[in-house]
Amino acid sequence: MEAVTLTEADAAIHAVKYGGRTVRAGVTTVRDFGGDATVALDEAVERGDVVAPRIVPSGNALGITDGHCDVTGFAPGVAEGGPAEGVADGPWEVVEAVRYQIKHGAQVIKTCATAGVLSMEGPVGAQQYTREELQAMVDEASRHGVKVAAHAHGSEGILAALRAGVQRAIEAGVPIAFGTDAGVFPHGQNAGE
Repeated sequence: MEAVTLTEADAAIHAVKYGGRTVRAGVTTVRDFGGDATVALDEAVERGDVVAPRIVPSGNALGITDGHCDVTGFAPGVAEGGPAEGVADGPWEVVEAVRYQIKHGAQVIKTCATAGVLSMEGPVGAQQYTREELQAMVDEASRHGVKVAAHAHGSEGILAALRAGVQRAIEAGVPIAFGTDAGVFPHGQNAGE
């Protein structure tokens, strides 16, 4: 419902509030997958205008039409998205979506490789992007020096993302300090998750 009731200004106000809660909880850096508001929050933190953790923003998450990263459940024509909003089908649209997010401040690309718990379009864990689409995403992001992270529940989607080159950090031995689903879990209580 928030997709059609809240504005980007609302999202920016929430980002400042939640960023403050998170930094007061002791978190100094976050990789956020929240859209334009977190790109702006990162810039405000860098300027010293706002007290919040350092942010590595993604812009809009990339997903298939009617997939986990698409806003679904509304009548046709309401909250429809395209590559600028992260909704992309086929390798060339995926490349366009990656380029758009990077153009507008994304320092990491997030994708939904599978359906999720809050999805309306299918079983949790069902693979969404094809291997070719994921490969196009990783290749384009890599050309810009940007990594790709994948939301994934099911093994087929996880394997497809790994084969395309997502989340090579684990393979390289990079330790993962902490991961959270803040937003579903309250900001500022991140460590409790």
